[in-house]
Amino acid sequence: MKIDQQRIYKKPHFGVFSTERHYGSSAFLRYCFLLAFLYLPIQKGLGQDLSLLEAKKLLLENNGRYESARLNTEKASEQKKEKKGLHYPSLDISGTYLHLQDDISIDLNAQRDMAAGLLEVEDPNALGDWSGVLQMQDFAFASANITWPLFTGGRINAANKAAGIQLDMAEDQKYKQENELTIQLINAYYGVKLTHELVKLRQEVLDLVKLHKNRADKFFENGIIAEVETLNAEVALSQAERDLSMAEKDKNLAETALKNILNFENFDHLTTPFKIPEVLTPLNVYEEKMINDNVQMALLDKTAELAETGLKAEKSAYLPSLAAIGNYQFFNENFVLGQLDWYVGLGLEWNLFDGFQREHKINAAKLNQSQVSAMKSQVKMDLLTYTQKLYGSMEKQFKAYQSLEKEEKLAEKLKYMRDRAFEQGLGTSLEVLDATVKLSQIQFLKLQTLYEFSKTKGELMVQIGETEEFLTK
Repeated sequence: MKIDQQRIYKKPHFGVFSTERHYGSSAFLRYCFLLAFLYLPIQKGLGQDLSLLEAKKLLLENNGRYESARLNTEKASEQKKEKKGLHYPSLDISGTYLHLQDDISIDLNAQRDMAAGLLEVEDPNALGDWSGVLQMQDFAFASANITWPLFTGGRINAANKAAGIQLDMAEDQKYKQENELTIQLINAYYGVKLTHELVKLRQEVLDLVKLHKNRADKFFENGIIAEVETLNAEVALSQAERDLSMAEKDKNLAETALKNILNFENFDHLTTPFKIPEVLTPLNVYEEKMINDNVQMALLDKTAELAETGLKAEKSAYLPSLAAIGNYQFFNENFVLGQLDWYVGLGLEWNLFDGFQREHKINAAKLNQSQVSAMKSQVKMDLLTYTQKLYGSMEKQFKAYQSLEKEEKLAEKLKYMRDRAFEQGLGTSLEVLDATVKLSQIQFLKLQTLYEFSKTKGELMVQIGETEEFLTK
């Protein structure tokens, strides 16, 4: 059957794929859907665009160290809930079964006989049998016990407060781990982006050198230039090929490092651009944010608070503990001392002397406070120095970038002039190649400056708690 191509591919309208007009169109549609279904997994496996923000999400989903920190936070949360239970009464059930060597018995018949003599009773047996079993050989009992602490000198409150502080510290530790991983990611991400750009640059240089060599060969064949000019182009071509090969190897290594960090391989294009060096916010602003918002300072603040709570807990050991107690015996078999069904009361415990243990524990807690205070002072100084170092590096990169932008324009103009002079027979091949290499060197340094500025700014922004702003802008 001959197919009318014009009828099939004319302007579509509703009902154009009718089975009467186009043989087996429903089968054709099923075939199209099948192809689409099979094509989807193939597309999914291909590389995809990856922004820095998306990369961070992948990092937190797949990284074992972050997962460990997250689980530690959950553990601290459960421990905090466990400490709340100290406020509530404790109820337990206990049971005992004992088998003695023999019955516990008493025999007072000798005393009975003496009493009979004193009473002038002729037959002591008339006074009865003065012996009996006090406790049978086998007996068992079970009871329910309740203890409710009413006053512990502040130890329970201190334990609960300490558990809350430890939960906050676990959260800060998780955040600190996240920051460390994010800084590693920023370095790796921009490292891959740098190597990609360098491969492009090396490829452009190679293409330019090839073009120049072809021109040099033609000029030599036409007797316009000497053979030495073609040799210069040959050497430059070999160098350009070698530079491209090294750049591609560096790119593969950088991509492997990023894939290992993310535990993810299906990315093709990194969409987040380099941060363009710009006029910086004053240093004192960053220093203030570093001291106020850095997670290390937050951890030390929590540590100081925990040390203070520990001191209060040690001092509370001088105070008594008071608890309400109760017991209900719900099972008794042959136990003579268990005839009471229940009792309630108060229990008081007060340690008056423990060999000076409390004094030494309090001294140790005070030393712990001093230790934390000294650490805070040192960390504060270190963070300020760290901020100044990052800021100084960014300033240097900003100035270098401005200078390189000017140099790049001059180098482009020089290369253009060298090309025109060579084409007119007024310049040498070496001059053209020197201009090309000079321009590529400036562009290389410019890319390195962008990379250094981006990762340095990223590190600073993460440390002052502005990660999201850096990732999204």
